Amino acid sequence: MNIAHRGDNEQGKYAEHSFAAYDRVVCAQVDYLELDLQESADHVLVVSHDNNLSRVFGVDQSIEENTFKKLTNYRNQSGESIHSLEEVFQRYQNNPQVKFMLEPKGNGENAKRIVKLVNKYHLQKRVLFESFSDSALSKLARLAPEIPRTQLAGSYKAIGRSQDFAASFYLVALPIIYVIKTRNTCYGA
Repeated sequence: MNIAHRGDNEQGKYAEHSFAAYDRVVCAQVDYLELDLQESADHVLVVSHDNNLSRVFGVDQSIEENTFKKLTNYRNQSGESIHSLEEVFQRYQNNPQVKFMLEPKGNGENAKRIVKLVNKYHLQKRVLFESFSDSALSKLARLAPEIPRTQLAGSYKAIGRSQDFAASFYLVALPIIYVIKTRNTCYGA
């Protein structure tokens, strides 16, 4: 399985979680786009690994303390603003080969909003959930039991401590290997 971790940044050429990075791996026909999910102050789900914009956008602003509208004022090295999960779904919904590995950050407080968007775009068969948080995966399992879930952990010992792992509740994904194929084509934007 080929998973594009935050898209393709080809040694920093493309900003992570940008359409430039996603389009490149969509053209390369990866199996999944891995999307880290944060939530803005006005409860918009955005794709970002970090809760702070400093590393990718060069500004010391917290996602959870700013509205989505304000967050879109900042640009990354690809010239793009932060994207909402809904924008990503809208961009790729008509390409049935694009699948999504969604990683909500935190303890699953945003699980209902995530599942609502997945259902709105009829992507249940094109989504996997992953998280380091047992709580987040449990909430997602209750809301969308048909969607596979993957327990992330820093070590096999950490997985062994998970109650739900012992009950075979989750899929296990250690080690996760991210592979990005490259081709000379690009996604038509």
